[in-house]
Amino acid sequence: MKVDFSKLNLQYLIQVRDLARQAPEHVTALVGLPPHLTERLARLTAEDLTRFVQIRLPLLVPRWESWWWERLLQAVQSGREAEVEAVLAHTGLLATE
Repeated sequence: MKVDFSKLNLQYLIQVRDLARQAPEHVTALVGLPPHLTERLARLTAEDLTRFVQIRLPLLVPRWESWWWERLLQAVQSGREAEVEAVLAHTGLLATE
């Protein structure tokens, strides 16, 4: 089976690049990039990003452990929004107000 992740890769990298420009510390946690690579990612131009379309293999891989995914999937399937927020808060990516 041939699966083409190129469009997903591009959309993902655009979002991550934009986040790297606004809150680089979140990209470090989300993607696992060290700060110097997060800075490079933030400097990518639109032209640079279009070159990623040539990559058809997935560039993103689920990073959280299986227990985290199990808890998230259970919360989503049961419609428990508070539990979803609690699971996501574990990532350290949710902004606290």
